[in-house]
Amino acid sequence: MKTMFSLLLVAGILVAGCSSRQAYPIPAYTPGDEALTCSELKAEMAQIEADIQARTPDANKGLGCVLLAVDGVIRLFIDPENPDEIELEAFQQRLESLRLIVLKTHLPLPSQVEGLRKLGDWMDVNKPALYASQPAPFVAGGVDVSEAGSIRFTMKGNLLYAIDTAEPTAPHVIPGVKPIKDSEIRMLGSGKNLPWHLQGNKLVIEEIPDPLPCDYAWSFKIQVL
Repeated sequence: MKTMFSLLLVAGILVAGCSSRQAYPIPAYTPGDEALTCSELKAEMAQIEADIQARTPDANKGLGCVLLAVDGVIRLFIDPENPDEIELEAFQQRLESLRLIVLKTHLPLPSQVEGLRKLGDWMDVNKPALYASQPAPFVAGGVDVSEAGSIRFTMKGNLLYAIDTAEPTAPHVIPGVKPIKDSEIRMLGSGKNLPWHLQGNKLVIEEIPDPLPCDYAWSFKIQVL
């Protein structure tokens, strides 16, 4: 009897020294998270960061303990599930979940990223006017300067590209350009041949695609050689 009492006393002391308790982890996601306002998200994220900082030392404490009777003998088992560690991991997962919501629903794209996206969209349409091309002068095509008002010129082989930074309207006049006879003139991004005529040393494009194929800097492809 004394032996059993002594074992129970020792076991009680050991268990008291362990950090055994039930873990209560918070869920990483709860319904309605996307409806949280920016200030609500910031407040919860700040609280979670504080909880993580406060609990980090506890997560490094000793493992939990479990007292069980096996074959009539009181035995002490180490529980590898540290509740502080479980709760700390849950807080970290919750924080990451909230950060994703902020990125998806509350933060506009930075202007630099938005600018790159728009440039990529423009290049998808107008790449032929820049890739492997060269700037004016294009004396052979009748152009002796690289720009004319809002228009900039590039050339590749027998093709002249007139890139207008101002939104074009019909009739659209491009000075100093003399296409070859029966030249096909198109706006990049549009498969439509545009009717045209010469007026002195000016090229007059009679129609403009509707809708325009891009949002700015519209490129006309013209055969000049």
